[in-house]
Amino acid sequence: MFKRETYLIALMKSTDIKKVYNTWEAKNKIFEPDFKESVLDFVDQIASLLSLGDFYYYIVNFATYKMEFVSDGVKKVLGIKPDEFSIDRLFSLMHPEDLKNLHIKERASINFILEKIPIEDITKYKTVYLMRMQLDDNTEKVLLHQSKALSVSKDGKIQQVM
Repeated sequence: MFKRETYLIALMKSTDIKKVYNTWEAKNKIFEPDFKESVLDFVDQIASLLSLGDFYYYIVNFATYKMEFVSDGVKKVLGIKPDEFSIDRLFSLMHPEDLKNLHIKERASINFILEKIPIEDITKYKTVYLMRMQLDDNTEKVLLHQSKALSVSKDGKIQQVM
């Protein structure tokens, strides 16, 4: 691939990533984070019961946009060590077409959760969609992405998601 093409692809990805962050910020900007103890002791057991094949999970905090936890399964599914997995790494692996449209999926999910569901019920719903990942060994995997709010901030926004 020519350097100019590589640059243009990187620029397009950067624009698509900004759209996702803007979508999160538009309606789910957290002004009053609620830091509670994590329930990780139970999460791994529950996740393994609900999965039909190889899986990984992570907990992202929307107050910080940081991964608070990444399961060891990410190594088997994506070939990445848990301490090397981040939101930016996730975006870098995502198929460019899927990344380009991710903000649309995220906007629909956030709008539904924050506009149609009472705050006390936010943690009772999950979002599901498919996404393609391009791995470092040039293979592609289609993943079933399922996300569920684990906690809500004091100002009623989605704070932690698994």
